[in-house]
Amino acid sequence: MQLSKHPTPVDATIKCIKWNPKSPLSLTIPTNAGSLPLEHGFNDIHASSGIGINIDEISALLSLIDARESNESNDGSAVTLCQTYRRILADCLNGWETRILEEDSNKTQNTDTELQNVCLLKDVMKTVHLSEVFLLSSSSVSGVSYAVEPGSRTASTLRFLRYFLPHPLDDEREVEDLLASPQPEYYSSHANENSGGDGDDGTPPFWRLIRALTSRGLVMDAWKILSHHSILAGNVNTEDAMAFATLRDLLYSAPLPGGRDDAKDAGFGGNDDTTMEEEDITMASVLGIPSDAHTYWEGDAGSVGRCRGAYGHWMSWSRAVRDASRMDGALRGLMNKLPFLQTAVLDVLTGDSDPMSFGGWEEALLYELLYKQPNIHPDDISVRAESLMEQHNHNLNNNTDNDGEGFETETAFQKVILSVMNGDAGKAINTVFTFGGGSGAALPAAVTALLCDLLVMVGRIPRHMVLSGTNDSYMLDQDDYENPLEHEIDLRC
Repeated sequence: MQLSKHPTPVDATIKCIKWNPKSPLSLTIPTNAGSLPLEHGFNDIHASSGIGINIDEISALLSLIDARESNESNDGSAVTLCQTYRRILADCLNGWETRILEEDSNKTQNTDTELQNVCLLKDVMKTVHLSEVFLLSSSSVSGVSYAVEPGSRTASTLRFLRYFLPHPLDDEREVEDLLASPQPEYYSSHANENSGGDGDDGTPPFWRLIRALTSRGLVMDAWKILSHHSILAGNVNTEDAMAFATLRDLLYSAPLPGGRDDAKDAGFGGNDDTTMEEEDITMASVLGIPSDAHTYWEGDAGSVGRCRGAYGHWMSWSRAVRDASRMDGALRGLMNKLPFLQTAVLDVLTGDSDPMSFGGWEEALLYELLYKQPNIHPDDISVRAESLMEQHNHNLNNNTDNDGEGFETETAFQKVILSVMNGDAGKAINTVFTFGGGSGAALPAAVTALLCDLLVMVGRIPRHMVLSGTNDSYMLDQDDYENPLEHEIDLRC
């Protein structure tokens, strides 16, 4: 693959960077005559010096090449190929981070540099994932565009947001200690930190954790935590048992876009469905909601009207939640005993919580898409995201503890997210290029080229922008493209 800036000033030191996939340990950099004698116009930089490349990157590079070459033997779709690319990048990052942790005891300046490179590669992966959701997923059969159907992009957006957020259960020691407590609802956090993002409002860690899980649609995990309440540990009376059973039914039957857990949040495709639990069958008969109703939100080709069916089931479930919270005597009695049950669970399920009470804009958007507007039109997702970003940024600006540099970085990437959500393919390419694709590092450069290739496959980058006679060379021309790159980039695959 070759990555070069075009056109090149005559006084430029580096005209292009070429990576030979048959020799992934080196980069070939042609230079102008002013920097080297003409007979030595090419300079090889090896992995052991200069830019450098580690074993995880080498493995990822070779896997990316194999994936692209074998794409014809699969269904050939850009989305499937992109999912494969992201799985390869995720494996690379996991191996890289594991190795850094193992070497952490002998931390050096080189380790700090590696950590920075890992963060940049994560930003690259995040941009590729977002591009998959908003730039590659439009498919049509008989002239019908499924991406236009309200709710058709809600599930994939939710999975994207959840995948890159810290999981509420990440602090395993804290969760284990909480659940091992004889009265988890009164457990006091070790660090006294707000893991749920609600602020210092006096909510115990037990209920903050349940609220954080519920607001992200992880209702199966929320029930597992809630079921450890001390009321259920002893001889529970019949009325309380009925109330908890109602809560379980409402949570486990929720036809939420993206599913009731995070099993498929990575979005790598394949058969990674979770096994339907016994409770699903029971609740389907109680509430009349199919146990797989949450899958109807998937806007697959040939599935016109499925999102309308999903929204119908969601509306039935939402009414059942609201009716139970107002008229179910046993549940009302339990809410009187446990006041936090209202704010941590029922207000969230009914969509009556303040979106900005969940911390960042990502959590707020998750909550809205799950419990207020699951049938949102795909074009309106960026509108809601921008509004929540503005509110969140306003709150951060008023915070005296705000880190100015970190805030600027966050708002800059927010603009990238909004641009990609609005269909700006040029911004996606330019972002990946900025996060390492233009640095000379082989892996980010390869990902930049492969993303450009995918965008051409689906027509986001028109083929009339091809520079040469080969169909594998693409150019984003500032005169022809309405959202051009800051620098014209020639990406050859």
